[in-house]
Amino acid sequence: MAGLHVMAAPDTDPAARRTRQRKTITILGVALIVIGLAVLLLLQRMPLPLRLMVGLGDVLAGAVLLVLARQILAPQKPKN
Repeated sequence: MAGLHVMAAPDTDPAARRTRQRKTITILGVALIVIGLAVLLLLQRMPLPLRLMVGLGDVLAGAVLLVLARQILAPQKPKN
């Protein structure tokens, strides 16, 4: 039966879900910071005020995502 694929069940483990979300948000945050720096430093044809707004906006959004990943999606410590 070619073409039939069994779909995996969604994660029911909250810890695995949080770990996956944290990794995804961290990757997106780093990518936004890198792209923002590239816009600031490499794009010469864009007017300077617009380049500053876009580049710094991307860097700020990336930093917010990294803080979100660190603060909110951090692994939960077990309660004693």
